[in-house]
Amino acid sequence: MNSNLPDDAEIGYCRSRLLPLIGLGAAMTLLGAAVGFGWPPFHEGDITHRVIGDMGVALFGLATAKCAWTLFGAKGPVVLVNNYGIRDLRIANEFILWDSVTDISPASIAAGNAWC
Repeated sequence: MNSNLPDDAEIGYCRSRLLPLIGLGAAMTLLGAAVGFGWPPFHEGDITHRVIGDMGVALFGLATAKCAWTLFGAKGPVVLVNNYGIRDLRIANEFILWDSVTDISPASIAAGNAWC
């Protein structure tokens, strides 16, 4: 084991990945509103455009709100890793000891959405 490495590692949400998602979500929400309300260049009167626009506002508005809540609601690190085990504060406050860890794969780490 390398003595130059820190004993604890703290992993949190990546602001540089969430900020572009919030901007893209806001733009898509505005595009859905433009389609739904018949703003130019979309024509008015078509019920299909109205339904698609309303669904776009609902979907992208909720996704943008979720990303903003995640970005501004996180007070600190989400995952703590040390010599004793892993503690994921999104799930529980207890450590998962290394003895009880059976498998870790890159896909399960990337799905955690906590890496920059």
